[in-house]
Amino acid sequence: MTTTTADPQPATAVPPPPAAAVILPLAQLAESPTNPRQRYGDLTELIDSIRRQGVLQPVLARPLDQDRYELVFGHRRFRAAREAGLTALPAMVREMTDLEVLEAQLVENCQRVDIHPLDEAEGYRRLHEEHGYSVDDIAAKVGKSKAAVYARLKLCSLAPAARKAFLEERLSPSVALLVARIPDRELQDQATKELTRGADFRPMSVREAEEFIQENYMLRLAEAPFDPKDAELLANAGPCTTCPKRTGNQALLFPDVKSADVCTDPVCFDKKAAAAWARRVETAKAAGQEVLPDKKCRQLFPYGDGRLAYDTPFIDLHERCPVDPKNRHWRNLIGKQNPPTILARDADGNSHELVKREDAAKALKEAGYTWAKGRTADGTTRPRDPSFAKQQQKAKESAEVVRRAIVAVLEAAAGKALDRAWWRLMLRWLVEFSWSDAVRQIVKRRGLKTGKRTDGVIGKDNEGALLELVDNADEAELQQLLLELVVTRGGYVGNWSTNTCGDALVAACAFYGVDLKAITSEVRAAKPGRAKKSAHKDTTPAVRRGRKAAKTSKKSKRANAAEAA
Repeated sequence: MTTTTADPQPATAVPPPPAAAVILPLAQLAESPTNPRQRYGDLTELIDSIRRQGVLQPVLARPLDQDRYELVFGHRRFRAAREAGLTALPAMVREMTDLEVLEAQLVENCQRVDIHPLDEAEGYRRLHEEHGYSVDDIAAKVGKSKAAVYARLKLCSLAPAARKAFLEERLSPSVALLVARIPDRELQDQATKELTRGADFRPMSVREAEEFIQENYMLRLAEAPFDPKDAELLANAGPCTTCPKRTGNQALLFPDVKSADVCTDPVCFDKKAAAAWARRVETAKAAGQEVLPDKKCRQLFPYGDGRLAYDTPFIDLHERCPVDPKNRHWRNLIGKQNPPTILARDADGNSHELVKREDAAKALKEAGYTWAKGRTADGTTRPRDPSFAKQQQKAKESAEVVRRAIVAVLEAAAGKALDRAWWRLMLRWLVEFSWSDAVRQIVKRRGLKTGKRTDGVIGKDNEGALLELVDNADEAELQQLLLELVVTRGGYVGNWSTNTCGDALVAACAFYGVDLKAITSEVRAAKPGRAKKSAHKDTTPAVRRGRKAAKTSKKSKRANAAEAA
């Protein structure tokens, strides 16, 4: 087999002269291992055509040895001819190097609309990695833009699960590229599951996928808890400013991301955040500063936005004092008093310097600050109610009772069939906690008679009628009612919304094969015209103001007449 290679040729190179067609036995032909096309589709129609008319267009082949040839392109015709029972087919034979074969295959296959993007991407990868072609060279050779070539090459980074979903058409080419841009393969697998399942268990659109990935798999470097310019923070990682996983450094791959300062590798980001925190802790301990453990930090910062929990025993030096007339930061108020500080970090990895409230109060007093009456010395909270501790204890006891009751219910329900009693239990709960609008719609749709509830509990008429239906329905009716309640509640979009249906109803229509577009078109086509306004009625602002003035004048006249009498 010929293994020589040639230097990349410019797109304007003179093509080789056409080769003469010959008849080659199928037994002497071998399929090319470098053919980008790996999926050949349904060959039935091509086989029938070849049986009737033969192979009308010759394949291209190159000689391997004395009586063996390698197909360059024409693999579908070769396979169909073999299935049709032919023993030979017309071919053009040409001496070609490995590189020329790969180039010809790429150019020929890229002109076809049915080649899979992964096959095309693999051909580009061979030219790039095995033959030293630059992206510019490939773009010129196949007649496509640099951005298109970059996008195809990136598809080669798909993890096996994402690649499988792409080949099974559970990911579109655009969404597959979004996944391929995630550097970590485990995160690719996770993103693939979420994107193919999507909201309401339907695949996400391209726009939804873009927003989802940017929100969950990209991070703003401006908000990083470390210095993005630090080249020594993490071994072998380098600074973020020159990293290829920063969107600004590969603008052709991230046209949908507006900011150039975004990290696309959450794993590396988290490692750098951990390294920065470890460095900060080491410095703090060397200086004798107290560092709170992570468990305590999670209790202090429960909201996920870097704010301290309500009624915490600390104040944050980075925050502003809420009762300071000048709205100054705590650091500016008490920094000169130098109270003991404690180092902590929130869920995003950002570090905080905390001061105990009693120390803050002492520092404020020494600084000569006074606050409004009823405030504590630190100026943040009023004195606690003596019964607060008892209330907090009761709340904890109630929460524990609820937790144990839920666990007991789940244990008791394990393994039991979903019988009529279970469906009734679920429906009663859903009815009682559903929107009144949804309940009213179901009652109206089913023509139920409304009336006061018979169980002695004060409730709405519509709710009572629906609960009465739940109590008397059989298992099949209960299941149907559950579906109706879910799609009615989830299908509601409000009076002022421009959407036709809510997400839950859209998902239910897709699941049961209901043509929602046809229903929408039918309703809009049958929409009655607007009622004409009465000739004597004018509702313009000027007329309304005139009527109001007239009414006021009449009231004044009546009042004056009464006073005169």
